[in-house]
Amino acid sequence: MRPRAFALCLALLVASSVDHPVAAGCADYDEFIRCVGGLSTQGDIHDIAISGSVAYLAAWSSGVQVVDLTDPQNPLVVGSVPIPDQTTSIAVSGEYAFCTTSGGDPACERGVLHVIDISEPSNPHLVASESTDECATSVAVSGYRAYVTTWHNESGHKAFQVFDVTDPEHPRFLSALDLPGETAMDVAVSGDYAYIAKYTSLEVVDISDPQYPRIVGSAATNYNANRVTISGSYACVSTTGALMMVDVSDPTAPWVAGSAPIGVGHGVTVSGGRAFVAEEGFGLRVVDISSPEDPDLVGNVELGYGAGGVAVLDRSVLVGGWDRLDIVDITTPYSPPLVGGVDTPGEAQDVAISGDYAFVADGGAGLQVIDITNPEAPSIVGSATIPGSAVAVAVSGERAFVAWRVGYGSPGGLEAIDISDPHHPERIGGVGTPGSANDVAASGGFAFVVDDAEMVGHLHIMEVGPDPRSPVIVASVELPRRASGVAISGSRAFVAGWAWDYPYHTILRVIDVSDPIYPQPMGVVSAGCCYARHLAVSGDFAYVPAARFHVIDVSDPWNPRVAGSGGGGSVSDVAILGTNAYVPKDECLELIDVSDPEVPALVGSTVAGGVGVAISGSLVYVAAAGSGLQVAPIQCEPADLLSSDRASLLSRLQIHPNPATRRVTVSLFLQTRSQVRASIHSVGGQRIRDLHDGILGPGAHDLLWDGRDDAGHEVGAGMYLATVSAAEGRKAARIVVLR
Repeated sequence: MRPRAFALCLALLVASSVDHPVAAGCADYDEFIRCVGGLSTQGDIHDIAISGSVAYLAAWSSGVQVVDLTDPQNPLVVGSVPIPDQTTSIAVSGEYAFCTTSGGDPACERGVLHVIDISEPSNPHLVASESTDECATSVAVSGYRAYVTTWHNESGHKAFQVFDVTDPEHPRFLSALDLPGETAMDVAVSGDYAYIAKYTSLEVVDISDPQYPRIVGSAATNYNANRVTISGSYACVSTTGALMMVDVSDPTAPWVAGSAPIGVGHGVTVSGGRAFVAEEGFGLRVVDISSPEDPDLVGNVELGYGAGGVAVLDRSVLVGGWDRLDIVDITTPYSPPLVGGVDTPGEAQDVAISGDYAFVADGGAGLQVIDITNPEAPSIVGSATIPGSAVAVAVSGERAFVAWRVGYGSPGGLEAIDISDPHHPERIGGVGTPGSANDVAASGGFAFVVDDAEMVGHLHIMEVGPDPRSPVIVASVELPRRASGVAISGSRAFVAGWAWDYPYHTILRVIDVSDPIYPQPMGVVSAGCCYARHLAVSGDFAYVPAARFHVIDVSDPWNPRVAGSGGGGSVSDVAILGTNAYVPKDECLELIDVSDPEVPALVGSTVAGGVGVAISGSLVYVAAAGSGLQVAPIQCEPADLLSSDRASLLSRLQIHPNPATRRVTVSLFLQTRSQVRASIHSVGGQRIRDLHDGILGPGAHDLLWDGRDDAGHEVGAGMYLATVSAAEGRKAARIVVLR
């Protein structure tokens, strides 16, 4: 259990509609924040500047690239400027782009401020270059001045430099300021002040006299500060560990007002009360900063690479990374709402559903039994101790079968648990395996367990009925490569694994288990990189998640073949419902359309990241490692979308953040101009506060509630209802208030 991880997931639980509760309905994933386009680039994108419908990319070893965004979903490179060394940052002012470069590794002894004429974006050309001596890390332009930070800042070095760019084609050095201590990484300018992100602090520099800049304030960030942008009286600082909100209303006394946990944050920009942060190794994070003292992570999009630069264009966010630029639609700038969740005492690794209960393999905490009768508030009602770390679970009738191991490469085993009384699960038997047990499936009185022993995998077939007190291995199949996942379909077992020798690649094996005592290997196929874990089989296809998501045609079990692959990043498990695959990753649950097996397509994602997944009814249950069990809605089918009028206000009422401690935003969407009344009520129906009573035009609207009643008193902790009435109908959504 990781308390911060669970708290983060709890903060992301957005209450569902009362009229059409998510528990009984669905969500249209492509209505929410998602990646809608992109292009490959020559070079890693460290920074992005936008002017009109054109983006200018600081492309590291490939200089500056110019991208036409007239159609944001289909960006097009229209120009480029080769520049020596590595391009680290870019800013645009009028008809000129200003970029910085660094070179001379490892001493980082060379830096330059370049000026590019972009009056004709398809024909950009270099017009001036001015040395900064040390490696230049960032540039900001305000008025007729360019402000540059550099890598080295020991005593005597010019860590902060000011250039006169009144004539951009003849920049002139004005002044420099020594910033003792850590490296200066980024600079943002607002009014008479420059805000500089250093490794562990934010420095405020008075630039009212550009020839004599001076430090006037400093705030410790405790994390490595990488990028900074200014929003009103706050500096948003992306660091290695958090997005920090620094109050700079008094530039001489800045202080950290609040923070939201993230990974390694790089580029950061602000639009519409939300900060968009490019996170290394992940993608895009969205943080609601309407309450700077309590910023909340409300959405994310995993892009599967080291993200760098970020910029907003209308309803799109551009995210730069390794040799790639992605376009993310932020029309609805947050992820689909989770339904509920519950923390578990261990690290949730896998989940199986039976009736009103979820059975979670919870690592060192054994098996947890969770009542999901109310999926908005699932609760642990029982548990069973397992000899080692519980890594996988399967349920058959009144028995749960748990695969366990002590550690990778060490012996493991299978435990049979009586769950006839879910509140009092009892161990009834077990059997050891020679290697580390990785996964389990159950079918027809047999349990199928895969393990690894000395780089060799095995499928063990265990008879577990009619007397599960003494399960026994009746057959084993040695597999030349490692074995990580198993699924049963009909009379065949499908085993996923990978080759340990380089290059690592996913392997799927088909085994005839029509006679479990005498299993017969059938076909095998290699699916490319990299490490597979679990898998699912539906109809003629096996779905194998690895570093990429593989769809394998098994209609001919003697000759399985890869039909298609897609996606990227660390993938652990998959559940199939119709033509949709639900794939948990470290930080999100992705929905992949597999209606065309040759081209699996990402539809969207929500925040229920994890390692195991199961579907029951209209809900997806995710074993979310340190965040316990998380519950998300399934994707709506076309008929659901038509019947629920999802384009109207009735489907676009959203609450965020939720749960909330202070201010709450009630977001709604209207098709037409309408009389609207919006209020906050208690769950008993008592009116607490009116938010709006009047005419609103078509489109999106945000109504704010400060957590107080009409008399100005803070309401107590608990559940409340936001109700909205309009010509299109009436809608209510739950709000959870924490104090």
